[in-house]
Amino acid sequence: MLITANIVPTITGTTGRMPLEIYRKDLFKSLTKHLDLADQIPSEAESGTIDLLIGNDFYLDIIQSERIQIEDGIYLLSSKLGWIVT
Repeated sequence: MLITANIVPTITGTTGRMPLEIYRKDLFKSLTKHLDLADQIPSEAESGTIDLLIGNDFYLDIIQSERIQIEDGIYLLSSKLGWIVT
């Protein structure tokens, strides 16, 4: 996949990441043990910076058709970057 990128010193300020509030944590852990996740899931509140911002115009090129429902409103989606939580 070829993407033309603009390099800028800062995309945005620091962003917060919260742990997932999942009722079925045992199912989530057993599923993700065998999947290549696109990013680590935080176990506690943390902050970090954004390294790469990809526009929505590439969404359908990156997301693949497989998805696993963990519970209502929480899915694992297969992507070219690894599995993502949405």
